[in-house]
Amino acid sequence: ALERVGAERPAALAARHPQIGEVRAVGAFQAIGLVRDRATKERDRELQDLTWAEATRRGVFTDSSSTSLNIQPSLLMDPAEFGAALDTIGAALAAAIWELAR
Repeated sequence: ALERVGAERPAALAARHPQIGEVRAVGAFQAIGLVRDRATKERDRELQDLTWAEATRRGVFTDSSSTSLNIQPSLLMDPAEFGAALDTIGAALAAAIWELAR
């Protein structure tokens, strides 16, 4: 069930935000690549770090130490809680985009 939620929510986010260059997943583990331009896939580190900070401020911990925003839920997590966490990350991304006015 976590894998399904992990596949659906980030894909929906990517459909709404051109700043998401790609979403990768292995099971429930997610990597969201934030870019300045989808065509060139130029990484947007500033947006990635701001999204990480905003998600953390909202109580969802992600990892921004690599080339993507990484989401690593507990595999014992309730699927509804995972969905809520992914929604919070989506709200954090929208807030970061707004703050950077992109």
